[in-house]
Amino acid sequence: MFRKTYLQIISLLFLTMTSSCITTDEDVQDFIAWSENNRPDAAQKIRVTGIEVTNEEEPGTFRLEIEVHMFDANTGQFLGCSGGINGLLNVDMSDIHYTVNALFTKPDYSFLTLAEVQDRTIYLMVIEDDLDECPGLITEADDLVGRSGNFCGCDLATRQSLSFENVVSLEIGI
Repeated sequence: MFRKTYLQIISLLFLTMTSSCITTDEDVQDFIAWSENNRPDAAQKIRVTGIEVTNEEEPGTFRLEIEVHMFDANTGQFLGCSGGINGLLNVDMSDIHYTVNALFTKPDYSFLTLAEVQDRTIYLMVIEDDLDECPGLITEADDLVGRSGNFCGCDLATRQSLSFENVVSLEIGI
């Protein structure tokens, strides 16, 4: 019952606000899939909720493009990242604390969940992105802002406030 009511309400709101954008059955199906992934009872998605960096600048544009990347500390496997399209777009200057809601995206563009990292040892890298946007990999053109120490992914079950290198504050959790 909850699922059906929830989808009806979300669908009605979406159709009301964006009726000119829905042109095909495929658009409707895409929206239904999106709403399924964003239900209040959906899996616990990992997100950045606050961030501040220091001593960073982007010559020419003066706007930073900050991304947070997560890796498995034992294998080096890239697990996912959060960047401009995920909610970090306005994080564009040093020495300002930004409150955000930026979900982590896996390489396949799905959202990274606590269940996928809770049994891993992980680390984070914050970069100023200059080439491939998240979920692209870090390249030599990107500038490293800071790398966290290793910690248990299970710690993300509660919001963590981290500080490392030029990352004054990084708030992350579910």
